[in-house]
Amino acid sequence: MSVIGSARGTEYLLVPTVVEEVLRERHRRPLFFIDLGVPRNFDPRLNELDNVFLYDIDDLKKVIGDNKDEREREAVKAEAIVAEEVEAFWTWLSSVDATPLIVALREKAEAIRKRELERTLATFNRSPAARPESYRSAECVHYQQTSPPSDGVSEEQGEGRREARKC
Repeated sequence: MSVIGSARGTEYLLVPTVVEEVLRERHRRPLFFIDLGVPRNFDPRLNELDNVFLYDIDDLKKVIGDNKDEREREAVKAEAIVAEEVEAFWTWLSSVDATPLIVALREKAEAIRKRELERTLATFNRSPAARPESYRSAECVHYQQTSPPSDGVSEEQGEGRREARKC
């Protein structure tokens, strides 16, 4: 059984003689008292009785303080776990292979280059002899457009810079 007291007054609401009688009627089962009154509502001598547990506002403040210290210790542990997981994430992210992305970008650029070159050559009506030089020129444009971004990604991935193409 628990009893919480918080009343205004100058005398104790509960004293050992009254609580002793309650204990006998309850076959000595434990009793819990929480005294929130200032001044105190329950006689501090209640703590001397067996199976009687009296807590006052100061006890509660101590528990809160103890819990606060524990929460602060746990918060430090949690922050360390978060920092470790963030580091693990960045490590993972930097290890993601960028090669498929680079290949896809270059393939897309190559398809655009071929399509546009064919369209342009058809409109200029160039001679077949000029076609190889036109293809080479278009390849150089394609390479110059795709190399700087993909080389930057490769360097970020630790793959190193590829040998430059002569255009």
